[in-house]
Amino acid sequence: MRKNFKKFILFLLLLPLIVQAQGGDEFMGKVEALVGILIKIVFVISVIELVFAGVLFATAEGDPERVRRAKNIILYAVIGIGVAAFAWALAKWVYGELTK
Repeated sequence: MRKNFKKFILFLLLLPLIVQAQGGDEFMGKVEALVGILIKIVFVISVIELVFAGVLFATAEGDPERVRRAKNIILYAVIGIGVAAFAWALAKWVYGELTK
């Protein structure tokens, strides 16, 4: 499983170079749009998780298990937002470098 995952990631990283070498500006535009949509979905899901965690935290009534669960959800939502922001910046930079 891990070996196939590494191959898949390598393929995704090399795909823009392969397409660009074949003159695929239109394809690169579609890939950029798809990446943008996926990143927006991640942002929306993360915000929904933050709201859910806030409600869970507010209604915990001192229950340590619910407070811990809410804190973990907040932590993972913030990490998700950070990863999505980094992915967006990386995608913009790669697209900009390939279309020069």
